[in-house]
Amino acid sequence: MKNLMPVIRKLRYFIYCRKSSEAEDRQVQSIETQIRELGEFAEKNGLEIVDIIYESQSAHTPGRPKFNEMIQRISAGEANGLLVLFPNRLSRNPVDAGMIIYFMDLKKLVEVRTPSKVYYNTATDKAFLALELIFSKKDSDDKSEHVKTGLRTRYLKGLPNGLAHIGYFNDMTREKGNRDWYEDPVRWPLVKMIFEKFLEGTYSVRKLYFIARDELKLTTPPRKREGGKLISLSYLYFLLRNPVYAGFFYYAKEDGEVVRQDLDKKLKRMITEDQYWQIQDMLGKKGRPRSQKRNLLYGGLIWDEVNNCAVVGDPKFQIRCTACKHKFSYINQDQCPKCGIKIQNMNRPKFKNYVFYASVKERKSPGIKAVSIEEKKLNGEVIDYLVQNFQISKGLADWALRHIDEIKDKELQENKAVTRSNEQSSENGQKKLLRLLDMHDRGLINDEEFSLAKRQISPIQGNKKLAEIENIDWVSEAKKIVNLSIEMSELLENGPFEKKRDALVKFGSNLLFNRGKVRINNTKSISAYINGLQVARSEIVGFEPREYVVNKGESGEFEGKFPALIALADDFRTIDWVNEYPFPSIALAELKELLADPTLKN
Repeated sequence: MKNLMPVIRKLRYFIYCRKSSEAEDRQVQSIETQIRELGEFAEKNGLEIVDIIYESQSAHTPGRPKFNEMIQRISAGEANGLLVLFPNRLSRNPVDAGMIIYFMDLKKLVEVRTPSKVYYNTATDKAFLALELIFSKKDSDDKSEHVKTGLRTRYLKGLPNGLAHIGYFNDMTREKGNRDWYEDPVRWPLVKMIFEKFLEGTYSVRKLYFIARDELKLTTPPRKREGGKLISLSYLYFLLRNPVYAGFFYYAKEDGEVVRQDLDKKLKRMITEDQYWQIQDMLGKKGRPRSQKRNLLYGGLIWDEVNNCAVVGDPKFQIRCTACKHKFSYINQDQCPKCGIKIQNMNRPKFKNYVFYASVKERKSPGIKAVSIEEKKLNGEVIDYLVQNFQISKGLADWALRHIDEIKDKELQENKAVTRSNEQSSENGQKKLLRLLDMHDRGLINDEEFSLAKRQISPIQGNKKLAEIENIDWVSEAKKIVNLSIEMSELLENGPFEKKRDALVKFGSNLLFNRGKVRINNTKSISAYINGLQVARSEIVGFEPREYVVNKGESGEFEGKFPALIALADDFRTIDWVNEYPFPSIALAELKELLADPTLKN
């Protein structure tokens, strides 16, 4: 007789423990604790343990080596049960979760046990286990999204992710993930000194490393488990290539696009962006995304009035070998092309960076040596011109801006008064014309009398000289010039490239080149402004626009002293502003035509 009793399979278990260093497992017990807890539970309940399998791996994506090995061993019949601390230890992704349920369907996995619940191979328990694993996946996705949102918020605040870079500290009074940066009073000046020494062009990276290590004793910031050690050579290279010290950094968006972000404005910059890119050229590295086109401060802004052509810049990045004295370009070079010595092994090499501007025709003409001017000299001449002729004090600028607003308000009121007068005159004229038509229709006057009377009713002409109420162009242009006059020379001397360039374009005047000499051909508005300052200088003994201070409440007295400056308002109002700034004057294709236009000359 057949035995109809069901076959009871003996349960043999794998203990599986997992912990990840990622955010999903920050609160999960350590692997050692998991093994102890599950071991005690198995002993107490008389469970047969085949093996203990553990790994430090995220379960967010498939591909865990130990997990896959365990699945293969279950498929081979070594065990038919799993003992875990929580279901989410098994999986946080749909692929591995599906594998667990699938093996239960195949009867290769009889149960999944935790200290608080047993999931048997029944439809209900498998559904509950699947839900547990699905919610583990959702919990992981939610945490991932929270982390990404936090990182995006941090990036937009102008702070990179992670620990503050050397020279800065994290604000430990704030919660983790939301800690601002502030300057490290000990390391910040030391790191700045390293940048300054490297920019001198007389130190190789290796020589600079010895100075940082042996003389400055520069150490990495102390951390909980590491840090506080003297910097290494590789760390110094990382420091020199790090754009954070120039006030910007890069981060990758979810679609993989690399985005530039400016550093928090509250943090001081150690170097300018121009200096950062100079360092990258000196290191022989192109760095992160940057146009291959060299940024030339006066590129496209100068015209050769002798040869009637554009003046272009030619950048030079050179170093003289300390061994063979050969001069060569260090762009994309790491050694002397003549003797082969590495740049980093040279004894205090001198890096030189120049930009020379010369006429296009002279450069392209064989046998003719092009006369050029170096950018530093050119910039110095422009700054001297601005200081002597254009720059005014902050106090004088404030007075001018206030007075411009007063004139604008007065003109608005005049416009309104004239408009009301014109409307009244027009209304009266319409009434007279209607009365005249009525008299003609009633036969009180004949056609000849009607025509004669109609001609005597003059049409109302508006005041065409007054600006539109809503759009007074001279006001915005005058304010722009006043604002430029207090900041432009400082910007050209110490500002970043983008602001220097923007100031030159706003200034709008042409730079005319003549055999190595440059003169400034101002626009009408700049000429009117400078002429006003010159007249004021001549009328008032000791008047110096760069130093003059207007005390509060003395606007009326000041106004009385400077009729020449006040008269500038009329000059500005009579300028044709639409045609005054056809520049970026500066479009090379149009420059020749613009210079020939007599309306643009003084």
